[in-house]
Amino acid sequence: MTHAPLTRVNWEAPPFSWLKLEHQNQIKTQATSRSFALGEVIWSTDAPGSHFLVVSGNVRLVPAEGDAVRLKEGDWFGDALELSDAWKARAASKEVVLLEWSTADWSAVTSAEMRQFWTSVRSRYQPNFSNAPQPVSGYPFVSGLNTAAACLTMLAQRLETPVQPEWVQRQLRGQRPKDLINAGEK
Repeated sequence: MTHAPLTRVNWEAPPFSWLKLEHQNQIKTQATSRSFALGEVIWSTDAPGSHFLVVSGNVRLVPAEGDAVRLKEGDWFGDALELSDAWKARAASKEVVLLEWSTADWSAVTSAEMRQFWTSVRSRYQPNFSNAPQPVSGYPFVSGLNTAAACLTMLAQRLETPVQPEWVQRQLRGQRPKDLINAGEK
């Protein structure tokens, strides 16, 4: 492999920066530089086993259904992202230069930080639109149908204003508490 693509990689940026020096050297030696012409298929979920970093050019990451994602220099794709459904990556420039690793190379040096990194990259390409509750970073509850009610209740508690949870829930649903109209008329 020529070392020119390796010199274009920012080894101080995640996920490389989270590697121990020995693992970083191991990843450097295991990298393979590959070039692709416009339209060539680079990777697909049907033929797993590789993970890629775009060094130069553009790549289109195309799902079986939905819109393609344009990847540019510094973007990652491949097996470590664990994309669901069928995806293909195609060269979208005259020449695309990539660094390729075996998925096993990255699995051997992975950490909790790196798993979180791969998850964040995956969410850029494949947002989670499910109705299932999702964790909200830094808060003691998950995002769901009652998140707004929970926020209003916590705010009311913080302001030390007595609020009945039923009133908050009704307000969110566009309903009025039973006694609100009567209290306003008195």
